[in-house]
Amino acid sequence: MLILAWILACGDKGGDDTGPGTDGGSVDGGADGGTDGGTTPPSIEVAAATGDLGTAAWLVGVQGLDVADLVFQAQRDGVWQDACAATQQCVFSDPAQAVRVVTADGATTSPEVAPESLSVSLSIPREDRAFMADELLQLAGSADLGAAPASLYLARQAGTEIRWWSPAEATWLSEPVALAIEDLAAVAPHANTAVKASYSLMVGVPLTEWSTEEDMGEAVIAGLASATTTGFELGHAVLWGDPHVHSDLSQDGCEDLATGCQGPDDEPAADLFPNAIEVGLDWAAIADHAEKTTYIGSPGAHEIDVWAQQQALVQAAEGTGIVPFLGYEWTYATQTLDEDGYREGGHRTVILEETSACEDWRIGATNNAPDHEKGWSTTQVLNTNPISALTPVAMREALVAAAKKCGPQRALFIAHHPGLKRPQPVDWRREANRPDPTWETVVEIASEHGTSECMELTDPHCAWRTYDLDDYYPQGSFQAALRLGYRLGVAGGTDAHDARGGSFDDGPSCTSVLLEDGVVACQNYQGATTGVLTAAPFDRAAIFDGFFDRKTYASTGPHLPVRAWLQVGDNVYLPGRSVDAEGTRNLTVSLVEAYDPDQFTAVSIDLLNEQGDILDSVEEAIDDRQALLETVIEPGDCSACYIRIRLYEEGDAEGERIWLSPWFF
Repeated sequence: MLILAWILACGDKGGDDTGPGTDGGSVDGGADGGTDGGTTPPSIEVAAATGDLGTAAWLVGVQGLDVADLVFQAQRDGVWQDACAATQQCVFSDPAQAVRVVTADGATTSPEVAPESLSVSLSIPREDRAFMADELLQLAGSADLGAAPASLYLARQAGTEIRWWSPAEATWLSEPVALAIEDLAAVAPHANTAVKASYSLMVGVPLTEWSTEEDMGEAVIAGLASATTTGFELGHAVLWGDPHVHSDLSQDGCEDLATGCQGPDDEPAADLFPNAIEVGLDWAAIADHAEKTTYIGSPGAHEIDVWAQQQALVQAAEGTGIVPFLGYEWTYATQTLDEDGYREGGHRTVILEETSACEDWRIGATNNAPDHEKGWSTTQVLNTNPISALTPVAMREALVAAAKKCGPQRALFIAHHPGLKRPQPVDWRREANRPDPTWETVVEIASEHGTSECMELTDPHCAWRTYDLDDYYPQGSFQAALRLGYRLGVAGGTDAHDARGGSFDDGPSCTSVLLEDGVVACQNYQGATTGVLTAAPFDRAAIFDGFFDRKTYASTGPHLPVRAWLQVGDNVYLPGRSVDAEGTRNLTVSLVEAYDPDQFTAVSIDLLNEQGDILDSVEEAIDDRQALLETVIEPGDCSACYIRIRLYEEGDAEGERIWLSPWFF
């Protein structure tokens, strides 16, 4: 788990050498000779502290008496009641108005003591009350313990489970651990799912060291005072990555534009994962074209097997600070119409969960693609892949066959640039394009080619990064898929061809494809990345879990931890989930304290349905504390509702976008 927490030191709340012992002996027992040769009269001194949960009392001095003969008493409603006998310290299960200690025969009584008041407070200084597992849970607490020999304990409860914070181990434990208020700064959430949790800061004493007024059952801490606050734990870190990165191993890859896309003779694509680490990605996939199998740098250089090189690079990147994925692009490129008049074709990215796979897992879209020379260089990428599937249906069948032949593993099948005629759209009306949840749970909403969000580009904020409106294909849009009832989450990728996935600052990448004027063709925009809401331990399996649960974001730049959840009764749903509970659907989307308001001077949050209608919005919040949408999704509002966030820097009318996967009803 990616957890960062302050270590909270345990304070020493014991008294001085006249304070209570724990061995049952006297505090200051035995007769004490006076200066006149006589004995000191028997006496008892007691102190007490009380809170909203109970009262603690302890001996601070005893003269001439045996502790075994003493009885603690509590006054309630003017009546004295026996509590603990033959002990130096006692916990009263209900607060007492006054406390005293008497001998069993009633001959000696301590002065009556009004217990010192204990106070404690706890709050979560956030307006949205939502947290991610990789964040510190910021708590604000205070306590006045006075001279009470008690300690502070922080407990977390979700459902029936109670855990106690351990400052030394920076984690939650099943047993109480004492801590000090001056060190209470931040702790880590515990859950890996969306839950409502309460936190209690308690002043208490361990029952193993104290006598009690009555049996306290299975409790291990006798609470004297407490304060409680509640928060939603989303229980996930947002891990940002790029699922679609090309390198020199693609026929149209171009890592070195200055040389005309001349690739190296050895180790092509070696910089792909280091580049991803450099720009701060948590994961990335190498996704070169599946049709090409052999790479040759300069004339006479040795041949390099593309599939073997990809696997070697993925395996070498393990443990280097990034989660690397093995993948490829399946390029089903055709502009023909089927018998229903719907457009065929559509590119897909395939990502495999394991770091190695047999050749049957690498499936091309054609087995007769031409060989390529890259740019005006001599580097060649040759086509010899015997494994091919000529339709989406055949592709899914080939994935099943690969699993049977080579052993099963999970694979993602992601349609990319689906709403753009160039390079290739995906017509969601075609039965062949109906998503199979075995492989297909998300769709690319933005890349270096542009965006594919809306059915109607005339809708507000929809004609955005679509370089040629005549080139737009509405039936391939994200909204078109939602209207057909397809339960797809969002994904973003660069489709970078320079092995620099997620590198927005250097602009769109260029390919090795030569145009008529002899220059290479470059992409249009900076692309996008995918954020996966990922539970601990944040490994490749957890990332795949997030993809298959559709718990994803897509961003054209800002990697912000957007907090969003839908609450129906006690049920909390993260983006991408199907909502099956009945009741009022309360939606919260928050960027409170999630971005720098000096960078983004205006932020808008839109709630949209599958028709593209904006159901509610926060328009141009100019303070990050205002970037909070709280609304209710009414029955009939949508079958799929999703969030679009627009962020604007000063003087930037275009802005950037973050999309969240829909909630499905």
